[in-house]
Amino acid sequence: STIRVVNNTALDKLDVSKNNLLNVNVRSNTVLKTLNVSDNAGITALALGYNTVLETLEASNTALTDMDLSKNLEIKNLNLAGCSSLHILDVSKNLKMSELDINGSSVSSLRTIPGLPIIGQYVVPEGVKGVIYYSTGSVIKIVTADESEAEWGYYGILTGANSRTDGVANTNKIAAESPAAKWCRDKGSAWYLPALDELKDVYNIVSKLNERYILC
Repeated sequence: STIRVVNNTALDKLDVSKNNLLNVNVRSNTVLKTLNVSDNAGITALALGYNTVLETLEASNTALTDMDLSKNLEIKNLNLAGCSSLHILDVSKNLKMSELDINGSSVSSLRTIPGLPIIGQYVVPEGVKGVIYYSTGSVIKIVTADESEAEWGYYGILTGANSRTDGVANTNKIAAESPAAKWCRDKGSAWYLPALDELKDVYNIVSKLNERYILC
C-alpha cells in the first residue's frame, strides 16, 4: 500500500503497477525516465514537475483526475487508458510525444500539439493499435499495425467497388462476401480496405511508417 523511493535518486525506471498504492512520490527521482503506476485504482494524482527527463508514463486504470505534463517535455509515450475520472488532458507542450493511449478513458477535452495528430504517430482507436498515414485538416487516416492474408473474393463479378479515393464505400459494397473486407470490419466499424489512392498515400510515406514497424 506504500512505497518510499525518496533516497533512490539514481533510479531511472520504476514499475509499481498492480498494487494498492494511493500515492507515489517521485519528486526526488529527477533522472527517472520510465514510470509505471498502472492498475493502482486508488491513485488520484501524480506530481511530476521535477521529473523533467521522463520519457514513458504508464498510468492506465488509475483514478487520476488531472495531469500536469507541462514540465515533462521529454515524454514520448503516455498511457492513460481506462482512466474513467480523467476528463481534461493538455499535452500541447509535449512536442516529443509519439504515442498516446486514452482508450476507455473519460477524456472529453483533449488539447494536443498544434498540428497533431502527425503522420507516423501511434494511436489506439477502438482498442486497435495503428499508425497515422494521413493527416489533413480534420481528416485522419490510420493503417493498422496488424497483418493478415485474406482473399478479396468476387472473382469475375462486377461489384461497383471501384472508387480510387473512398475505401469506405468500396468496403461497404464487398463486405458481405470478401474475407479481406470482413477482416477489416472485425476490428470495428471504422476500419476498411483502402482504395487505390489511399494505398498510394501509404506508399509515399512508407519510410516514415517504417520507423514504427515494417510495412509489407
